[in-house]
Amino acid sequence: MPLVPSGPIDLNGSAQRATAKVILIGLDSADQQLVQQGCDSGDLPVLRSLRDRGAYGLLSGFDAMADDALWASFYTGLSPGQHGRYFWNYPEPGTYQRRLYRDRKPSLKPFWAQLSQSGLRSAVIDVPKCPLVTEFNGVQVADWLVHGRDHSETCSWPVELAGDLLRVSEMTARTAWIATGCAACNPSHTTNWKRFNSTCWMDWRRRPRLLANYWRKTGTCFSSCSRKRIA
Repeated sequence: MPLVPSGPIDLNGSAQRATAKVILIGLDSADQQLVQQGCDSGDLPVLRSLRDRGAYGLLSGFDAMADDALWASFYTGLSPGQHGRYFWNYPEPGTYQRRLYRDRKPSLKPFWAQLSQSGLRSAVIDVPKCPLVTEFNGVQVADWLVHGRDHSETCSWPVELAGDLLRVSEMTARTAWIATGCAACNPSHTTNWKRFNSTCWMDWRRRPRLLANYWRKTGTCFSSCSRKRIA
């Protein structure tokens, strides 16, 4: 079955609602040439498989605007002039005070909030600079492994997911880096490097299993109540 359908999908049909699935991966600040070279050479086999079997594209940003404006346009489908987010903070009208954009009211809802209201489930993992949707049909994790936080701490829906994700990581990559004596800074320390690498891989393997468990749990508890709200 082709990943890209030949015609439009009727989401009102129960069969299509059950089988139509989309996975969207965004690589923030990735070097386009390096990613392409890694896929072509086979050094990035998973990305190469996704590229060859699905659809991909190279995105360009807005002139003189940083990632806050780009990601806001991604999750709203609006231009910066429409959504109004140009930076992580903004000047409050009539004052010289700077306010955090995440606290601006009313906040714009991301497209997965609309999917949820339509009865579709989604898993949203670490989309940068985006709001957390509550009462959500699926799972969302915000500010887990990002280079620039928008929230004061890792948060999620269901609420308890963030705490479980942080607890299941016995040693984060940063802690492992320090504990092994900055192994990456001194590759001659072979033992430390192997321990660092092993710790990171163990941590990264646990996380998808935990997310999959929450995905199953939310599907069970949310299916009946979401139908009631739509009705």
